[in-house]
Amino acid sequence: MIKVEAIVPPFMLSDIRELLDDHLDGFLVTEAKQSHEAFRTIAFVRGLECFDEFVPRLRIELVVERSRGEDLVEAMLHMMAHHGGHREYAITTSKVERVVNL
Repeated sequence: MIKVEAIVPPFMLSDIRELLDDHLDGFLVTEAKQSHEAFRTIAFVRGLECFDEFVPRLRIELVVERSRGEDLVEAMLHMMAHHGGHREYAITTSKVERVVNL
């Protein structure tokens, strides 16, 4: 089995959910913030200059069989390429030895 983690902008959730609902029973979505020099903006709050360095993101996690995971990663990559934006997306996979459901 493999664990797939995808970091995506919030607007991608509905597209990814449609993709994953056809293949999976469930997955985990967590709110996250990304910090990157290219996304840094300057805001003025009460006359003071503030740097807004964090951009909202979602982290989607799922554990699937290896063959199904490879197909899902390819489908997600295809969807992300269609939306454009190179720094906005990240997909990682890792090997899972054992899953215990309580």
